[in-house]
Amino acid sequence: MNRLTLNKGFRAACICAALGLCVSPGVSTAQETENDEAPRYRNSLGIKFGSHHEEGVDDPLVGLEYTRILDDNFGITVAFDYVRSSAVDREWALAVPARIGFAKRFVFLIGPGLEYSEDTHGENEEEFFVRTGLAVEFELGGGGWFLEPLVELDLFRETEKYFIGVKLGKAF
Repeated sequence: MNRLTLNKGFRAACICAALGLCVSPGVSTAQETENDEAPRYRNSLGIKFGSHHEEGVDDPLVGLEYTRILDDNFGITVAFDYVRSSAVDREWALAVPARIGFAKRFVFLIGPGLEYSEDTHGENEEEFFVRTGLAVEFELGGGGWFLEPLVELDLFRETEKYFIGVKLGKAF
């Protein structure tokens, strides 16, 4: 199977997963818990900022993430990251990690991703990776706003890249 076929299959799977999450049954804004204490949000949208590290070079990264919570401790995230630097080839990455909550505020991320880069000669390259990460979620008052310091490690076949930053988001 050639690389082009794999990339088209991965893109199709990501699009299907995102559409399935968006139109799945029960896409309500907030559901009341059994004790009617506070609403339990099922969706969130966040923007992350931080430092992307690759081969001894740190560059700013900005990313956009959508998360759909499927269970109290499990969800799926679709993340789009962008890095622009003369020293790093990476232009953008798309990852679809599973989000596993534990110990009330902690979140573990793991899942596939695809990085798209353009080298100095103008040639495009796509490469698969596995994203792992750890985050701690803090609520900011009411209304579903949150702040999430996080560390992510992207594991490629021959190298790894990591991100340290913070995500500001709104659950709905």
